[in-house]
Amino acid sequence: MTHHNSCEAGPGLIERLRDAIRRRLYSYRTEQAYVYWVRRFIALNGNRDPVELGKDEVSAFVKHLARDRAASAATQKQVLAALLFFYSVVLGKELPGLRRGRRGRVVRVRQPRAEYRVAA
Repeated sequence: MTHHNSCEAGPGLIERLRDAIRRRLYSYRTEQAYVYWVRRFIALNGNRDPVELGKDEVSAFVKHLARDRAASAATQKQVLAALLFFYSVVLGKELPGLRRGRRGRVVRVRQPRAEYRVAA
């Protein structure tokens, strides 16, 4: 008897993601980035089935990257684009309230000035 969880079911979803990206003729680097972010999103959420996850988990993931990992605005946008693509195209599930390219959606984290200074 095999143990079946989202981690094992994941490769099927990842293959569907790769297929959708390739059918749209996205670049190979885009494919790599989208697969990376989707895998990381699923892993951070305890390998739960992505269908069970939604807008709140996606938003929490992007905020986690911004606050705890100091992800740049560009990275946050890429993560959001990857997850929105995954949900809308691969899973056929819209995430109302999350949209690409809207101002104010990116979490900005400012570093104290002391961290910018270079030791003389």
